[in-house]
Amino acid sequence: KYITFDQWEWLIIISLEQGEMFEIRNRFLTIVTISSILVIIISLLINSLFTSRIIINPLKNLTLKIKDISEGEGDLTAKLNINSSDEIGEFAGYFNDFIDKLNGIIVEIKNTTFSSKDLSLRLGDTVTKNLSSINNITSVMDDTLEQIRFLNIEMQKSEVSVNEINNFINNVVSLIEEQSASVNQS
Repeated sequence: KYITFDQWEWLIIISLEQGEMFEIRNRFLTIVTISSILVIIISLLINSLFTSRIIINPLKNLTLKIKDISEGEGDLTAKLNINSSDEIGEFAGYFNDFIDKLNGIIVEIKNTTFSSKDLSLRLGDTVTKNLSSINNITSVMDDTLEQIRFLNIEMQKSEVSVNEINNFINNVVSLIEEQSASVNQS
């Protein structure tokens, strides 16, 4: 093969053996293949570092924080750090909102429990006072019943006495009438 350069009136002839030409081509393909593999490996390393730093580390931090909250004392004041505005940051924000709402619910339950406990104590005091009053009323009613029974017995005694007095008066009246009749006849 040859190449001509008319403007300078040059002629370049290149001669290569076929084996030498294939060797150059093979060396070129080997270099391209090795370079491609190196580029792929370097890209994978960069990608794994990027993925580790941007995705895996924040997910591990979220997991550790959530684990700490769930296995610890249930500290609902603990918050997840929001270091990014991506999906992980958004998740941390929603989780923090959830913890805030849960904390509010627990505070309401705690307040309700204290109110219920106070109400229960006051109700217990009222029941105790009412029970004491009922016992006093029962005692007074028992005393009144006893007095009514006593009065009933006394009234029965009085009735017997009144009947005896009535019989005595009737006897006296009969005697007076007899005496009067005797006096009138004499």
